[in-house]
Amino acid sequence: VSVGGLGVTSCSECPVGQFPNSDQSECRACGAGFETSSDGAGCDKCIAGQYSDGLKMKQCWDCEVGMYSDNSTATSCTSCEEGLTTLARGSTSCDACKEGSYAAATLDSDGNPDCQNCPAEGVTCNKDGVTIHNLLILPYFWRYSPTTSQVFECDHPSACNGSNIMAITRALTSRKVLSDNYGDELCADSYEGVLCGLCQEEHYRSS
Repeated sequence: VSVGGLGVTSCSECPVGQFPNSDQSECRACGAGFETSSDGAGCDKCIAGQYSDGLKMKQCWDCEVGMYSDNSTATSCTSCEEGLTTLARGSTSCDACKEGSYAAATLDSDGNPDCQNCPAEGVTCNKDGVTIHNLLILPYFWRYSPTTSQVFECDHPSACNGSNIMAITRALTSRKVLSDNYGDELCADSYEGVLCGLCQEEHYRSS
């Protein structure tokens, strides 16, 4: 049965990953690296951090964690080099170090995080994305700068609390630089100074 004498029997929406040709007589595939535009009239490029193979996948999808795409119209995602990863889907670069290592304060010669092995004592790097600033300094240990991985065991273990775990967790989640994860901030209440070896004002060291 025609509609309005034009011979049109029905109007159907093109499947995902396809769009109508110029005379709307058939649907055409968008192809790898593209997806159907929001209005269904054409194709849009997959943005960086996404991909579409044009075969099994008819729309753009975010790259998985540990993979990235740094250009538009990507047909696949690239795996991160050994020791590197991403912290979220849809990444455009490998911008974090894997668990067991930390990112130094400066980038390497290729512009990637300079991943260093976690110190054997006094520090833990038990999550992806640890940096020199948000190293988890363990109780009984102390460091003098936020940009050193060298830690020292305290003379009085009870004086050194180590890092604030909640602050470390927030910094990892938000990817913010934790600038006070050293010195007196690692000391227990009423202690301060090198190795938290001094009493704060109005306190005294009991025998």
